[in-house]
Amino acid sequence: MEQWVLYYASKGLAVFPLLPMDKKSATAHGFKDATTDQNAITALWKQNPDYNIGIATGAASGGLIVIDLEVNHDKGYDGRKTLRDCEASNGVLPETWASITCRGGYHLFYHDCTTNSNRTGLYEGVDIRGNGGYIVAPPSIHPNGRRYEWEQSPEEYALSETDPVMASFLMGPPAGSMAKAYKTPDEIPEGGRNAELYKLACSMQARGDAPEAIRAAVEATNESRCIPPLDHGEIDTLLKSDRRPKPLKLPSMPYLTNATGNLCPSITWMG
Repeated sequence: MEQWVLYYASKGLAVFPLLPMDKKSATAHGFKDATTDQNAITALWKQNPDYNIGIATGAASGGLIVIDLEVNHDKGYDGRKTLRDCEASNGVLPETWASITCRGGYHLFYHDCTTNSNRTGLYEGVDIRGNGGYIVAPPSIHPNGRRYEWEQSPEEYALSETDPVMASFLMGPPAGSMAKAYKTPDEIPEGGRNAELYKLACSMQARGDAPEAIRAAVEATNESRCIPPLDHGEIDTLLKSDRRPKPLKLPSMPYLTNATGNLCPSITWMG
């Protein structure tokens, strides 16, 4: 693991240790402890060479954004199909680094000049990892015993810049589109209630549903599927959360013009 984690740091990716065969952080502050300092990284992995590898997304890694394509046949969604459908209508995303997750999904890596926050349920089975998030990197081992693997590795492919097709994809489906609502599980136990109800609300908003319809669906799902249901105050707080795609806002730092004519921070990605 140490060889890989040092390699990622050399590419400008901020890394931190995860517990062996787990997605949970091995440090007190999680992705906030991510670093590119090779001495600090060596010291961390000497504590346990079997630590999994977390990569902080967003500004911590110089503008790294990851499209997380989730696959869950039990819940009836496949982010890979969602992406293919979007590409068929709007254009193909740039070729870039791509890793295979341990449940058959994909992580697609891009460099973006703009600020992107974590967003869940942007499309059915599609999450965005940006500021305030992280991903599990190859060759980490999932709790199910499978390894994360590179299909298109940084050794063979360039990290692509966000282009107009990608920028449009990140804005989510237009209001009134036929985006499918998030499919909640039949039973939602304590510990997962807020996340599931939030995904439901996000997907309905992305589809263009009215606030009244979103509230009614969230309240009904809470009462019928959450064990135990959240109280009304928690539902109110959840529904007041900002579920809109974040506006594309350039950070305040020196800029250069890249080959496509886009403005980008003066960050050098080492090949």
